[in-house]
Amino acid sequence: MQTLKQYFLFPTITVITVELLLSFYGCTKNPGNQGKELVLFYDVPLECGAAPDLGCGSRAKPVFLEMEQYKNIKEAWLNRQGTVIAVIGGPSTSDWKQLNEIIKPIFTKYDVSATYVENLKRQNEFMSDFRTDGKWYKGVDVDKLSLEEAIRLAESAVTFAKNAKLIDEPEAQAIRSDVESYMKQDLVKVRTYDELCASEESRYDAVYNIYQKHIGKERAEKVRKIYEEHQPEEHAE
Repeated sequence: MQTLKQYFLFPTITVITVELLLSFYGCTKNPGNQGKELVLFYDVPLECGAAPDLGCGSRAKPVFLEMEQYKNIKEAWLNRQGTVIAVIGGPSTSDWKQLNEIIKPIFTKYDVSATYVENLKRQNEFMSDFRTDGKWYKGVDVDKLSLEEAIRLAESAVTFAKNAKLIDEPEAQAIRSDVESYMKQDLVKVRTYDELCASEESRYDAVYNIYQKHIGKERAEKVRKIYEEHQPEEHAE
């Protein structure tokens, strides 16, 4: 947490003047409180493991659904990279500290490590493109990120097998299509973090079954072996 540097103030300075200085340096105020809406920003580690430049909709979705239950929270947004969550207070909410106290337990409940952004410069940088289509995703719109993740996962599921000459292009197209359809259904499900981690093995098995459907068990086993040899850490997760 950043702290205000020392300032040499005259003895006659009033409490109000100190408050204004603190506000100017972004230490105790939030810029969202200067307008009609109160907007709080949080640094979060919600990047997608399969695509680091993409936010994980599966992780953000249950958090946002929970926030929607609170009258003091109007909206919740995730930036495309999955590094920042923005929360907008309800019409009657004007105290950022009070709103922050409502939000913190929700992050804790869903195992999201979130740090409130106090720096006024960073807050203003976020506000410059906040709500821009394609850069921020509100509420269940984070499913769009999950659908994009599904496409990337499907592509990676066949690329290594093609490079190893284990499948040809027509087979790759058929497998990719089935994996993408499966992932698009699976990744939009509402799960806790523990449930999401536990589902990794079932997704791995589902992809294997899709391979077996298209190229038979013997060749599917060869694909599994190559995958496990080259990506043991990913499989172990």
